[in-house]
Amino acid sequence: MPGLEGYRFVELLSQNDRVRVVRSQVSRDGGTVILKQLRRSPRPENVAWLEQELALIQSLDVPGVVRARGLMDVHGEPTLVLDDPGGSSLEHAHSSAPISFEEKLDIGLRLTAIVGTIHRSGVVHRGLQPSGILWNSADDRLAVIDFSLATRATRDLASSVGAGALVGTPHYVSPEQTGRLGMVVDRRSDLYSLGGT
Repeated sequence: MPGLEGYRFVELLSQNDRVRVVRSQVSRDGGTVILKQLRRSPRPENVAWLEQELALIQSLDVPGVVRARGLMDVHGEPTLVLDDPGGSSLEHAHSSAPISFEEKLDIGLRLTAIVGTIHRSGVVHRGLQPSGILWNSADDRLAVIDFSLATRATRDLASSVGAGALVGTPHYVSPEQTGRLGMVVDRRSDLYSLGGT
């Protein structure tokens, strides 16, 4: 992975066909941040997608939601800069060491409270999954770090999911997010995804 000016790569947190999410050390102060970079050329629709994610995160003042520092351009690559709450993704934590039933229950209850607060803030997440949630087991903090599919609940979400269009990761999407049912994607979709997470 190419280095970014002012940042030193620490670890890859997740990646898919659209983005790469990494933890990087800030050269000037030694702290760490999370960088979310587009993996493809910065087409206008992809840059707009990052700008929307930034605006949504900045509009949320919710414990358990990562804070966004801003969007920057590094060597022509749009990059979303997020505070680093520490820890690893639930996906990695689950695969690297056993998590006790009590810990799973506690994590589930706290995630439910975070998602409830996100909903009360007028946002439907539409993309809850273990790779987008960090768990810092040292201080037992949880943070939702991925809002790439999130949208305001006041918008007509049914129009954003066309027939046959899949919105989200197949293992975690609700049936209405597949686009085959012609149903509105709303807060209930997040509860479905939360159950799978």
